[in-house]
Amino acid sequence: MTNSSFTKKKVTEVYRRPVTVIPFGITVERDGHAKRSSTSVKTILFVGRLIERKGVEYLIQAMPYVLRKVKARLVIVGEGHRRPFLEELVAREGLKDVVQMVGKVSEESLKRWYEICDVFVLPAVVDSKGDTEGLGVVLLEALSYGKPVVASNVGGIPDIVIDGQTGLLVPEKDPKALGDAIVYVLTHEHFSQRLGEKGRKYVEEQFGWEKITDKLIDLYRNAIRDEDSTFNLR
Repeated sequence: MTNSSFTKKKVTEVYRRPVTVIPFGITVERDGHAKRSSTSVKTILFVGRLIERKGVEYLIQAMPYVLRKVKARLVIVGEGHRRPFLEELVAREGLKDVVQMVGKVSEESLKRWYEICDVFVLPAVVDSKGDTEGLGVVLLEALSYGKPVVASNVGGIPDIVIDGQTGLLVPEKDPKALGDAIVYVLTHEHFSQRLGEKGRKYVEEQFGWEKITDKLIDLYRNAIRDEDSTFNLR
């Protein structure tokens, strides 16, 4: 069992047996959370560890492209060993007034950030060790709030982000493409709203715990049935 099509491919390269994809599940609140910030400044949100494979530097480098077209701020939630490097990059790019690195926050604060953001971005990359996102659970969280998402086309992310339907996919390590996608979402309100609505529905249907639990039960039932059949043949 693996958590995405990407990890299934990796497993089947070394394990020549059938592999079932059952992703991590998420609770989707019935009332929805599709709020927007009350100011004219758009909020771009990233949540995750500050490590290489999250690609946060490319999001920071995308901000100048965004700011040419939109009044916006970038909020980075999370901690990690690359924080000093990212802080230096923010200063070097002259972005101290528009990039907030808020560190680790409480569950209540995180919920608030999800609620008020205008777009959620996961600029993940394949890192220097060949590691990348196995799935991208923060994307599920953002979509459960009805938010439009922009993410890199790497790893298991395409299992969640269907380009143009549940979000926008961009090439990894490309600040301009990332910036252009963010601007498009922030300047096309109806499109943005539609992405969030479709994304939320997709997450509820494909990643809700009821769906995931049913898949797990079926998997174990089939495994027991296969084991019984093998035992009876002995």
